[in-house]
Parts: sequence; C-alpha cells; structure tokens
Amino acid sequence: MTCRSRLLTYVRIKVVLLQKKRAVEDRNCGPLIKTVMTRCIHCTRCTRFSAEVAGSGDVYLGTTNRGFKTEITTFVGEILQNEFSGNLIDLCPVGALTSKPYIFNGRPWESKVVESIDVFDSLGASIKIEHKELHIIRILPRLNKNFSLGKWISDKVRFSFDGLYKNRLTDPLKFNRQIFTYEVVSWYRLINAVEDLLCTAESSKVCFVIGNTNDLETSLATKLLAESLGVLKIVNDSFSSVDTTFPANYSFDLKLLNKADCFLLVGTNPRVEACLLNLQIEARIKKNAAISAVVGAPFKSDSTMHKFRFRFKNVF
Repeated sequence: MTCRSRLLTYVRIKVVLLQKKRAVEDRNCGPLIKTVMTRCIHCTRCTRFSAEVAGSGDVYLGTTNRGFKTEITTFVGEILQNEFSGNLIDLCPVGALTSKPYIFNGRPWESKVVESIDVFDSLGASIKIEHKELHIIRILPRLNKNFSLGKWISDKVRFSFDGLYKNRLTDPLKFNRQIFTYEVVSWYRLINAVEDLLCTAESSKVCFVIGNTNDLETSLATKLLAESLGVLKIVNDSFSSVDTTFPANYSFDLKLLNKADCFLLVGTNPRVEACLLNLQIEARIKKNAAISAVVGAPFKSDSTMHKFRFRFKNVF
C-alpha cells in the first residue's frame, strides 16, 4: 500500500479552499499569436516590450484591473498590429503567448536546426530555421554579437515559410495576348523562349530585374549573364538602377547609427522596407540623442519620431 492510499484510508482530511480558483479568458491577439492566459504570471515583459522597444504599433498590450483580478490584454476589440509582435512569443517565460502557425506541428526535439540570415531586408539579421523532415516548422532569431539588433527579428521573416506551402507558384506562366490571360507552360519551353529573345534582341533594349529576396549567388550569376550579353542596365524590383561595381552599396555599418545625431529619410519608409533599421533609429531618437526629418510622404511611426516632416513641394 502506498503512502497516498494509506493517507486516504486511515486519515481523515478536511480541505478548506479559502480562495477562489482564478480563470482568465483567452484574448484574441491576431492570426499570429495564440494566448493561454491562465498561464500568465503578470511579469509584464510583453507590455514593456510593446511600449518601450517595438513602440511603432497602433495597439499596445497592457494591464487591466488591479490585484487578484489583473489581466494582460489589448484594447477592446483590437489586435496587435506591429512588425515585431512575434518576438512576444520568445519573451513570454511561461507559454502564455505562443505561435499559432507552429502549434501542434512539431516538438523541439523532433526538429533539426539550420543557421541562416534574413533575406527580406538588407540588414541580414541572423536567424535559425527549424525543420521537421522536409518541412520548415518555425524560424527563430539567432544571437549574433556582431549585429547590434541580433535579439529581434521581424514578423515578415518569422512567418515567411508559409509562402513555401500555400498559394505558391510552382509552374511558369506565359501571358497570352490573344485572350489576355496567363497560361501554364513547361520549363523547357520557357527557357527556349527566353533564349531566343535574348539572342535576337538588341543589348540596349534588354534590362535585367533583380528581386529584393534574391541571394548573392543568383545576383552574381545575373550580373555575369548580363555582361556576357553586353547588357548594361540592371535594376531591382523598384526599378532603381543598380551599379554593377557597387563597392559603396555594401559598406554601410550599423554601428555608425549609435553615433549619428541626425537622420534624413528621403523617399523611403524604413518601417516597411527595413523595420530593424527603423527600430534602431527610434531607439536613438527616444534617448534624445538625435533628430530626424522625412522628405516625401510621411509614415506612421512612434510619437517621438520624425518631429520634422517635409513634403517635396515644400522643399523643391
């Protein structure tokens, strides 16, 4: 007979629960974060990160009520709208905030880890990719001491692997001018058609377009192909010219941002194009160590940022 069975058999126990059990309703934080609020210990890591670090979102996490009835929640009927909301999953120490795409898809000991970098902006943040067999199940940040923002990654790269399995273009499409629609063609037919066009067209009328998510090997192969055909015009998907020599285009050092006292943003939106860069600029401005100005269309960011805004018509 075990100690528990002896206790229940021979000892008379009267249990009196003086406090009521506490249950909290789960909150809807959007399609990326699943909440299990009964696990929450009110450490306020998520609320401090949302207000102090991520800071450029429209909705913050916060606390309501007091004492025993304290709850972590968003504004009534609102969801998290921030480029760094996925980092709350890594910050939560008890699993009250978990990843919706990852839940029930695998266990940590079942996955293998591959180190990589973020290709969705020019900063190259360090990441690690966890895959189970042939499927990627999640992407996490990887600490890099040489990268000043190595602790955070954007939601764009964290949940980008969904595009590998959902609504993905697996076959090349060719536009039919007669019926004004796209038709599926084979790779062999497409490569032959492109080869015929490149061999017959004048080099001055040919332009190569490089996507922002292309790796360096693909970009280098495109450059070598353009040089072999005598093509001089290479642009990115924003149709801005790319200098093929480009020694200065890749000499930018993020550590210089910590010494800058003024930021001038001309025709750009760093919150969309490079949100990690925008995060570091905001952190510099919040310390009152720098000011910023925007030439062009202003964008919504933190309240302390971009105090000076200029339109093109007011400058030129």
